[in-house]
Amino acid sequence: MKKIFFGVLAALCFAGSASAGNLVLRAENVDDRVDIYYNGAHQASCTWSQNPGCHAGVEGQANGIIEVRFKLTNYVYTGICFSGGCGKYAGDFYIEHNGRIIWSDSIGRRNNTEGVKYDVTVTCDLNTNRCY
Repeated sequence: MKKIFFGVLAALCFAGSASAGNLVLRAENVDDRVDIYYNGAHQASCTWSQNPGCHAGVEGQANGIIEVRFKLTNYVYTGICFSGGCGKYAGDFYIEHNGRIIWSDSIGRRNNTEGVKYDVTVTCDLNTNRCY
């Protein structure tokens, strides 16, 4: 089963069952690149150069204890600078279960160095909707 979600083709690899709930993993306002992983498997990505302020995400059925990783990478900006300095990285990250945001985080900095700037793995118990 495949689904278009926020402009990204995402292959759903979630474990489902009759009691599974709807799970949405998403990143918004991404600069420069985000990769989203579910239980160790890459699920979605987007890059600023392909779509400024890009959004990426996946949706599927899941239950039990899950692990989600959001990885944000910055690239050196070599274009024309107008104001506020050159280069930045940013992203807003969400885990939703049955229509409720159970975890979120965001980051944004003026910085023009290349590399991974945010790499967070979250474990969530979908039976209690708690993440740690």
